[in-house]
Amino acid sequence: MTSTFSRRALLSSVSVAATLTACTDDIIAPTSPSPSSSPTSSAAPDTPFGTLAPAHLRVAIFDGGYGTGYAHYVADSLQDRLTGVTVAVTGLERISDLDLAADPPDVVNNSGAGALPIGSMLDQLEPLNDLVDAPNLEGTPIKDTLYSSALSPGTFDGRLLALNYVFTVYGLWYSASLFEERGWSLPATWDEMLELGELASKEQRYLFAWSPDAATYYLELAISSAIKESGDEVRRALDGVAGGAWQHPAVLRTLTQLEECVRRGFMQPVDPDAGYLATQATWSLEGRSLLYPSGAWIEREMLDQTAEGFRMTCGPGPTLTSSPTMPHAAIHASAAEAFVVPKAAASVVGGKEFLRTMLSRDAAAHFAVTNLVPTIVKDTVPADTGSTSLGAQTRMLAEAGDHVFSWRFISHYGLQQPFDALMTRFLSGDLTTEELTVELQRHTDEVRDDPAIELYTVE
Repeated sequence: MTSTFSRRALLSSVSVAATLTACTDDIIAPTSPSPSSSPTSSAAPDTPFGTLAPAHLRVAIFDGGYGTGYAHYVADSLQDRLTGVTVAVTGLERISDLDLAADPPDVVNNSGAGALPIGSMLDQLEPLNDLVDAPNLEGTPIKDTLYSSALSPGTFDGRLLALNYVFTVYGLWYSASLFEERGWSLPATWDEMLELGELASKEQRYLFAWSPDAATYYLELAISSAIKESGDEVRRALDGVAGGAWQHPAVLRTLTQLEECVRRGFMQPVDPDAGYLATQATWSLEGRSLLYPSGAWIEREMLDQTAEGFRMTCGPGPTLTSSPTMPHAAIHASAAEAFVVPKAAASVVGGKEFLRTMLSRDAAAHFAVTNLVPTIVKDTVPADTGSTSLGAQTRMLAEAGDHVFSWRFISHYGLQQPFDALMTRFLSGDLTTEELTVELQRHTDEVRDDPAIELYTVE
């Protein structure tokens, strides 16, 4: 699939009857009729936030699964539209290398393993409420073009401080062609998962591939499984950094099942010289393992390292029992890939204008087609992208209905790095479930008890 598009041709190809409209109202249902059919206002002014040109904008993008191409596309669009404005896009492996208080870029994509702990730097971020109140490039108020709940993850006490751009579906990823050929089904329970692990062993394959660089993918799997098993009480406790949250029976039992996978040798041994992309390739290109838990970025990330005929697809993670609190079809999905405008940026106005351009129908359609995931801008996914994974995401959301949940405590409070280190030891067999949860709780308690960290309210 080509990554170069004419903006005009791409926009005209977008179907306003996008496939995602079948999804749950609670998570991504449209808040109003499609803006493309009957705009509610006249053409938007070029710079609703104030004088911009001349200006040189700096944009820092996490160079991960989505790359930086979409940001260059937005930059080109902005430069074409506003004479005197130039935009420099820089890809970074670790956003934590930036200092938002000292000459920061005008826009920061706060994502990846090195994401900045937003919870401890809220006072350094420019509120973006006026951004979503402003008209988009087509003349419609931006907030009326977004899926409902899209702004919730970045809103704190009524202030929109981070714009989460991508609507990410999480699940277990696998080759539909291989499973069909073998007559296998995606396991619905952890007992079935262990049975599949035995079948994989007979074929000299592993059940799971994993990398220390992405060990928290398995913590995501465990958290999702525990929430589905015992419901919102697990989600509220973990996301609310509550005391004893990691000792909830559903959490302990789920991690114990994952520990059993480690004990039985179902986890592919780690190559110390291979990064996470090389490890993922052993799954998608070589077929050494059957399953990989990840977010929807995985197909785009492995586009050039997936075997022909692999037919990458995904499904919901397992539950502990066949009668969980939530149905097996329940999934973790949320608005992700946070973008912020630092208060200390040289051009706060320019930062907001870049994000406004990114929220246009054209830019959102470009992102969906090139990255194979939807954005928070509704009705911008073309009807037929030829992507098996994007179709699977749409199906999962439709089947989940109201049973879609999310959390943000790990990324928000900067727990990614310590949790990655702990999960690496756990998946290597160096920590038991009991030892792991004690350490996870210790880090969680430190966040809750730190007066410098502003805690968000969990509903």
